[in-house]
Amino acid sequence: MRLTLQTKVLAGFAGVFFLGLLVSYWYAQQAIVSHLLHYLQLKEILPPGTLGDPAQVAAEMRLHERELLREMRLALLQGAGIALVVVLGLGLWLARSITGPVQVLRQGALRLAGRDYAHRVALRRSDEIGDLAAAVNVLAANLEQADRLRRDLVADVAHELRTPIAGIRNYVEALEDGVLAPDRETLAALVAEVDRLSRLIEDLHDLASLEADTLALRRERVDIVALTRQVLAVREPEFRARGLDLQAKVDDAVPPVTGDPHRLGQVIGNLLANAARYTPAGETVTISVGPAGGNVLIEVTNGGPGIAKEDLPFVFERFFRADRSRSRATGGSGLGLTISKRIIEAHGGTISADSVPGRTTFSVVLPVARKGPVVAKT
Repeated sequence: MRLTLQTKVLAGFAGVFFLGLLVSYWYAQQAIVSHLLHYLQLKEILPPGTLGDPAQVAAEMRLHERELLREMRLALLQGAGIALVVVLGLGLWLARSITGPVQVLRQGALRLAGRDYAHRVALRRSDEIGDLAAAVNVLAANLEQADRLRRDLVADVAHELRTPIAGIRNYVEALEDGVLAPDRETLAALVAEVDRLSRLIEDLHDLASLEADTLALRRERVDIVALTRQVLAVREPEFRARGLDLQAKVDDAVPPVTGDPHRLGQVIGNLLANAARYTPAGETVTISVGPAGGNVLIEVTNGGPGIAKEDLPFVFERFFRADRSRSRATGGSGLGLTISKRIIEAHGGTISADSVPGRTTFSVVLPVARKGPVVAKT
């Protein structure tokens, strides 16, 4: 049975209180009984009517009564003193049992404030303090991961920016040295490098806005079937140029969803572009849209080597590429799936990946929209 910290503190103070009372009662009882027996024995020794002056005997008895009362008060004070010492000792132990873990937590928090994210609080308790220690350790792990991701992001962004900038610089230097002529082909290559750089910057801006929850979404009732067909019409020439077969399995009875049609179209386009990049020529890419309970399910399936099992948990991470041999020119910016995940989560949906050798499937689940006007345009 787990006892809460409040219960432990209350039980501790109640135990200290009753123990103090018990000690006081026991000591006072022993002392008072002893003095009372002495007093009664004295009365039997000097009963009224014995030889001597009755007035002197009465005075002697009153003197012993006052002595008895004094000794009883002294016994009570001594019992209270002993109880106080016992209570203070137990109270000090109880206070240390509470403040000790708090000090450990304080030191752990100070280590985290000093950016020592590898530090963990070594407390194993089954109460609120134990829960707090576990929460601090989880916070430390999250901060450590966030710090690592931040450093990785800076390094990745620098690396991604270096490639198109280096290409532009090489073309400009070649033009300046007269190695290349400023003809249409050279200018087209320069424009392609600039476009690649612009897409990367735009993707980084979108990702930053999505992660900061500042990207404005125009939420409407979206005809996801019509939206999918629009995206397919735009992407189909790219698939034909790559020698890929693009198939669509769309259920026209799928209900609309609530969301930003431009961003949802961006997600479908990202999934199709990702499938086109990693599918060998002659293979088939299939997109299906259908109902799934109270939701809408969108699946993009492609052939190819698939994604290794150890890589699956990281496919939605920034700049991750399952095929590390691909160049940045042919493998995209590495942000499309990350942005897609953030967009779908902002719409209250989920996105996941599943892969086996020869087949990879990305699944998007979106909630069905409430009643209202339907929008289909991206």
